Amino acid sequence: MGSARGVSGCSSPEPAANPHIQDATPELAVPGTTWVKVSDYQDKSKLVEALKGVHTVLSFVVAHQDIGNATQTALIDAAIEAGVKRFAPSEWAM
Repeated sequence: MGSARGVSGCSSPEPAANPHIQDATPELAVPGTTWVKVSDYQDKSKLVEALKGVHTVLSFVVAHQDIGNATQTALIDAAIEAGVKRFAPSEWAM
């Protein structure tokens, strides 16, 4: 798949320090979490930048939209490079 689009929920200690991070809408808000918008999972440098300062990534990639597991692999690689401490892969993509 050339370009997956979506929103990844992530836990970050300082959401204001990262322009990719925003507060969730009130009905989605969970105390201690923020949301990271990701529009292009294949742009590794932007993905790494978006994940800097993020402690935990919860991946919810949908398998039938991630041919060859490319999106989740890119997310894992960027999370490692960004220094993410904890990554929960999508069981639906594996």
